[in-house]
Amino acid sequence: MKNIVFICVMLLSFAGVASAATRGECVGQCVMCGDDPVCGTIFENCINACMRQQGPAVRVRPLKFAAIAVSNSTLRVGYSWDYDTLKEAQEMALDLCTKSAKTSDCRLAVSARNNVCIAVAISGPGVAWGGAWGENADLAHRYALAGCRKEGGTQCFIKQTVCPDG
Repeated sequence: MKNIVFICVMLLSFAGVASAATRGECVGQCVMCGDDPVCGTIFENCINACMRQQGPAVRVRPLKFAAIAVSNSTLRVGYSWDYDTLKEAQEMALDLCTKSAKTSDCRLAVSARNNVCIAVAISGPGVAWGGAWGENADLAHRYALAGCRKEGGTQCFIKQTVCPDG
């Protein structure tokens, strides 16, 4: 019984060790997806979430990267997750998209650290698509659909989602 009490006391004494992350620390954990207002909002939401969660000190997953690429002509996608570098994730997504679409017109739609969800929304081949990321799948979907509509899509739907839990 003494051992159990001792372990509980030790755990409680370490529970408050982490201090809140600063904005500067969190900026390094968030990726800006573009220069439009939607991406600005996503970026700020990421920073705020990081600061609320006491920043990178509480992250339990190793830092990895994910990406989704889209073919402009066929709207086929390729996606990757759990890559050690952003470049590796992007290259794999582009390669898988090219193989799936059997064309060379694939472009990166979205890429991010895999502590967020990423999504692509499309609206018919050659019409429009939008890629975005968010703190969860619902936000990633909302932002991707908004991006698709901004590009002229009228019947946008989610084509692909990648989240940290697979």
